[in-house]
Amino acid sequence: MTACRLDGLPVELIHNLFGYFAAHEIFSIFSNVSLYLNGIINGYTSYHVNFQSINRTDFDLACQHIVPSQVVSMTLSNDEHTPGLMKIFVSRFQLSQFTRLKSLKLIEIGAEFWECIMTKLVELKDLRTLLYINPNRLDEWVSKVCSKTITKLDESLAKIYAPILPQLIRLRLSHGNYLKLVQLSNLRHLVLNQSDGALLRHISFAAPQLRSLDLSVFYEESYPEIIYPLPQVTRIVLDVQGNFLSINNIERMMTNLPRLKHMKLTGNCEKNVVDGYRLELKAKHLVSFEFSFCIYDILVSSDLDSFRTSFWLQEKQWFVCYYSKYFFTMSYLSKITDGHFVLPTYSTVLDDTYFYTRTVEYKSYFNNELLERRLHNIKKLTLSTTCNLSTVENNIDLNTIQILSIELLDEHFSLAQLISKMPSVHHLCISIGPKYLLKHIDWQIMENIRILEISCSAIALTDDTIAELSTIFPNTERLHIRCVCSIEMMLMFLDRFEHLLTASFQYTNFWLNFSEVSETAHSQLQLMQDLEQCSSNYPYTYRITSTAVHFWL
Repeated sequence: MTACRLDGLPVELIHNLFGYFAAHEIFSIFSNVSLYLNGIINGYTSYHVNFQSINRTDFDLACQHIVPSQVVSMTLSNDEHTPGLMKIFVSRFQLSQFTRLKSLKLIEIGAEFWECIMTKLVELKDLRTLLYINPNRLDEWVSKVCSKTITKLDESLAKIYAPILPQLIRLRLSHGNYLKLVQLSNLRHLVLNQSDGALLRHISFAAPQLRSLDLSVFYEESYPEIIYPLPQVTRIVLDVQGNFLSINNIERMMTNLPRLKHMKLTGNCEKNVVDGYRLELKAKHLVSFEFSFCIYDILVSSDLDSFRTSFWLQEKQWFVCYYSKYFFTMSYLSKITDGHFVLPTYSTVLDDTYFYTRTVEYKSYFNNELLERRLHNIKKLTLSTTCNLSTVENNIDLNTIQILSIELLDEHFSLAQLISKMPSVHHLCISIGPKYLLKHIDWQIMENIRILEISCSAIALTDDTIAELSTIFPNTERLHIRCVCSIEMMLMFLDRFEHLLTASFQYTNFWLNFSEVSETAHSQLQLMQDLEQCSSNYPYTYRITSTAVHFWL
């Protein structure tokens, strides 16, 4: 090793520099550059370990160099991007070794590892942040069983790790059933996927320093309040389930939050919430106010007149829209329209150009539909109907497309020509037969594709087809196959795609009736046995959910 220019910098300055990097980045970039830097790396005591979406090489590098007592924050993830990571981690480390840990973030770690993590929390005296993130989406790559199992587990383990909760400043959990018996005297930020009136009433007394609240609450009329008085809260994100909200409910909530500056609110509502005059009185001190209300009464344009005042349009610039029973602010537009560009039925936006510049997803529902203006900020394009290339080019600036999803193609459509005009595209989703796809891309090599998703019949995936796909998409790093795959087919994909970091395969049907559960359990057990037998020949770890298997290479 030779000296480098960094050797002239003081240790404190390099420590400040390290604060911008995750641990594996520090080890990869700065190790063995000079003896001076090696000494600083060895003595640094504020490492941030982030294993979310990390590749296997960087993970192994971090594990080789980590000294647990020098780590202050850590993210552990066992999701489809790092399946099997937890099994390796718990074989190398015990959580109690991380004695200076201040922040712990857990992402889909799985029920089988929940107990060994949560029972050790009481030994982490410096812990101030605990975040558990479980899937809030319903799709074929996530096991619903895992989330339910963890809910039961953390209820049974609550008494063990409850003593650390009063020391926490930040807390995120799937639910808070057991928080009703805990004092949260230092808590500033709380996120809960599930809650109810009894819990929120307890929080109003048990968390006097709470500043930020993000939760889904089931509203029942048996509780007089949806949100109880929280005098210190300045930010709230609230999804209300259950009974319909009225304008009185919303006013009462905002009255109970006297220092509120930022609010997001969603839920089913009565028509009387469409009252800009009354909302203005409560929202005038807010910096941001976003909402999406599902209203089953039909609105007309004049219903929005109270939101066309100078307060809403000039002072705050909070524009509202109505489309397909939803009354919402602009930030919810893409969610309401499911990614398809549409102009709302009614809105307070004075110039429709606003919608064209804000839309980031576009889905082609109508044959060769020409838009009045071109879309310049589209990140995801979905072709779900037959259309010609000129129509797509006229409607969209293709330079910004990052994700291309293909659900249907005209027989004469040149997909290769389309992709060649998308310099930023790196993610391709295919819902047509692979052979049909290969025909449309004229066998041209697509080197820029890093993420490849294929949904088709298993019959269409022959040995030759898999080989052809690996040739056309040689740089694929993340692979998702949405069809029932045998283990032989899975291993064939792992063999052919040389640059894979992760791969996910369906091995059974998505939706099971009761009579199929035992058969699926048997398939899962057999799959685990087969994968263990093959693991000596393939450098992978894996995770099996109720319908899919995920590989990490």
